[in-house]
Amino acid sequence: MSIEDWRRKQAWLVTEADRVIAPSVDAALRLQRYFPGLSPVAAYHPGTPAPLLGPAPQRLPAGQPLRIAVLGAMAWHKGLANLRACAEKARRERLPLEFTVIGYVDPHIPGKQPYRSSGRYQNGHLPGLLRTSESHLIWFPAQWPETFSFTLSACIRLGLPAVVPDLGAFVERVAGRPWTW
Repeated sequence: MSIEDWRRKQAWLVTEADRVIAPSVDAALRLQRYFPGLSPVAAYHPGTPAPLLGPAPQRLPAGQPLRIAVLGAMAWHKGLANLRACAEKARRERLPLEFTVIGYVDPHIPGKQPYRSSGRYQNGHLPGLLRTSESHLIWFPAQWPETFSFTLSACIRLGLPAVVPDLGAFVERVAGRPWTW
């Protein structure tokens, strides 16, 4: 089924609803683009940390590599190709960068992994995994828009520096946040 046919088939879910709530302004605008006349309400998930919480970056000691963490279940749409390319380039050129997936890589995706991986985790364990990873920076290499990103919430809550794509909810959630690119 094409995406257009799928949207037509599922349209009743939003067109017949009394209220449509989107998890970000970006998601609300996307809904309006596909369903003109719709007036969705953008409302972050309960407990969402404030976007302007200031990160508390660690000092990078001389001679130590920059530790970069990528969070969650990695797959192609989450930026796996970018992660592999960057980690492989860092390894090949002996750049002082270490990449770690705090989470796992989709087991159906073949290929060498030039980075470490913590494996699957329960959501409640993510803050502890982030603390023990001693990562200096969290990178979100996603290739298509997220509607919210719970892993970004964990990053913000812990005051970690972040690099996000100029896509979806990421942009609005980190707008004006220091130590965030």
